[in-house]
Amino acid sequence: MVVSVTPRAAKVDNSGATAWTTAGVITPTGDTGQPVQAFAANGDTLYQIGNLLGRVSATGTILFETVVGGDTPRFLAIDSADAAWSVTTPPAVATSVLVTRVSSAGTLLWSTSISAQACATFATAARLTAGNELLVMTQSCGGQATLYKLDATGALVWQRSVSTPSPRSMSRLRALSVDSVGNIYAGGCSANALDPASGSDAASLVVSWSAAGNERWLGIFLRFKRQLSDPRTDGNSQQVFFRRDESFELVVRQA
Repeated sequence: MVVSVTPRAAKVDNSGATAWTTAGVITPTGDTGQPVQAFAANGDTLYQIGNLLGRVSATGTILFETVVGGDTPRFLAIDSADAAWSVTTPPAVATSVLVTRVSSAGTLLWSTSISAQACATFATAARLTAGNELLVMTQSCGGQATLYKLDATGALVWQRSVSTPSPRSMSRLRALSVDSVGNIYAGGCSANALDPASGSDAASLVVSWSAAGNERWLGIFLRFKRQLSDPRTDGNSQQVFFRRDESFELVVRQA
């Protein structure tokens, strides 16, 4: 399924041929260049383009389109009650992330703002659990990562922040997972710059919490120097260079 502003949705078969296209009902605004999708068990496709949330059947019928808040869609999922969960961020640097839940018929069930850290620019990861609870990770301009857990009514269950000591004081967690007993895992890196790809000294970072929000452990990491070359002097007093993926330090952190 391909979704866009115009046409709204198109289905392409295995040969690359277009099976059908359909026009939208409402014109979206906001960041329309980053649509997100989710898929229902009956073959329907849920989509969000900018501030527009919609649902199309497997045969190309628009079931509903509605406007939700926010500007840039970050996450979309369908829960066990066939309701949609949407996570969006505002059009400029702000201190909130918007979470919206909409029924399968397009009825707004609730919408809530997560009061994130000062200068929280975006939600870096989100995951809907089997128990219809939402996990959202945000990133502040100061480098602090914070995990929020919301229940099916939109109420905040708990929040937990992750900070790492200098010189790698920027924590950026970009992946979330939940195991069969509800334990939560977040993965990413800590670095000495907000952008871990901008020549910074970065370390892999993994954190785990119980379903109740109790920290279980922090992981064991291999820290790679983010440099194109790392000079060393060999036994013959000759200077040699290693690629950055051939030289690392083992770092252990414990909760």
